[in-house]
Amino acid sequence: MRYLITGGSGYIGTRLIKALERQPNTERVLIADVQAPRAFPRMADYLGLDVRDAGRLKLIVERERPDVVVHLAGLMHSGGDQRGMYETNVAGTGNVLEAIKNGGAHVVVLSSAAAYGPARGKVSGLDEEAPLASAQDFEYGRHFVTADRLCQLWAARHTDRVISIVRSSLVLGPTVDNPIVKLWTDAPFHARFADPDDSLQLVHEDDLVAALLMLIERRDGGVFNVAGEGTVLLRECAELTGLKQRRVPRAFYSKVARQGKSLQGLGFIKRPPVVATTRLRARTGWCPSYTSRETFEIAIQAQGRLVGAPKTTPIAEASLEAPPGLHHPSAR
Repeated sequence: MRYLITGGSGYIGTRLIKALERQPNTERVLIADVQAPRAFPRMADYLGLDVRDAGRLKLIVERERPDVVVHLAGLMHSGGDQRGMYETNVAGTGNVLEAIKNGGAHVVVLSSAAAYGPARGKVSGLDEEAPLASAQDFEYGRHFVTADRLCQLWAARHTDRVISIVRSSLVLGPTVDNPIVKLWTDAPFHARFADPDDSLQLVHEDDLVAALLMLIERRDGGVFNVAGEGTVLLRECAELTGLKQRRVPRAFYSKVARQGKSLQGLGFIKRPPVVATTRLRARTGWCPSYTSRETFEIAIQAQGRLVGAPKTTPIAEASLEAPPGLHHPSAR
């Protein structure tokens, strides 16, 4: 099997590639990313690629003729470049789909549960048929509504092909150092402005990789939610990190969340949706190894911010650990 993985130098890609390397039928893995990985698995090669470059992407696909394309490339915050973020998350997805339309590759696209929009009252356990929220305020969520719909339109036009759309909840773990983690670990600790009664649904990076592997191995097409067991209150997260929560009115919270790139991560924890994973479990037998709370504890302990002893021990499988600093700070 020949694999092409966009965004393969990130924390998810790194762990997925190492897992693919252990598969007996893996012939070659090509990492296509704007940044080269610090370490190359034995069967992996690297080509510099920005998914916004449609021409180069098409040439790479035509040359490589991959059996599986895993599209992980994406930005979690704009860094002041909102157009660049949109072009990466939305146009980049369109470029990948266009590049592989004439091949026979199984396509796996990492989407986001943020596409469902903020939680509505006490509604939880959204399945894959729940409507996507294109009118939401959260920019990242809007991007993945559009990208997700591009994937579904592509699937409708290419009924002879297999595409797996993975709507993941927030991903944390021992190698993750993204804007979500920084809300609790980087001063001035903006998570203090979040509503303590909001709940987070998280998935451990290894549980997400396990789901991707199962979908690849089984060639299961369709839309699949991926999330860990249960939820964790933001109040609990504050306690676990030793932060004194500041309760503020939602109107002020929303205003704060729109101010400056350093606060953009607040959008991820403002009434995030809670999804059901029944379809993935039924189709593949997948079951997460970690609850949302355990995942948060593991991620924060890795950053040296955990107060007290964790309820679980971080995964000790050293072969899956990514070297420090491997991932781009805004990559997935």
